[in-house]
Amino acid sequence: MADLSVPVDGLTAGILRMATATVKADEEAVVRNVTRAGRKAAGLLRSGATCSGGRPAALTGGYRAGWRSKTERRGSGTTVCTVYNARKPGLTHLLEMGHAKFVYGRPTGGRVPGYKHIEPAYERAKGEMLP
Repeated sequence: MADLSVPVDGLTAGILRMATATVKADEEAVVRNVTRAGRKAAGLLRSGATCSGGRPAALTGGYRAGWRSKTERRGSGTTVCTVYNARKPGLTHLLEMGHAKFVYGRPTGGRVPGYKHIEPAYERAKGEMLP
């Protein structure tokens, strides 16, 4: 903090000014860190770095290239970053969680196992949140 000389009758206003400046600087740092973490997660997904072992064919081409991040500032100092697949949005849940098998529109009773690739990207990118 810079040296600040304030007359006694202006002490309250001086403290309020300093506190407001500190809060504003902290909010800007949070927005910067959240944005950086979102971009890192999208970059990890785009590069395929979170794929362990053999990658399924769906994690190539348009699916892999479609990852984006979007940061929003909401009321009361809340900042939210969403990492999403712009090209194939419905495929993310099916690949991450798995799904039922169907042949000619009829369920076979089997399941396709999930392929965790989004959660590891989140885990690796959340370290960017803290300076």
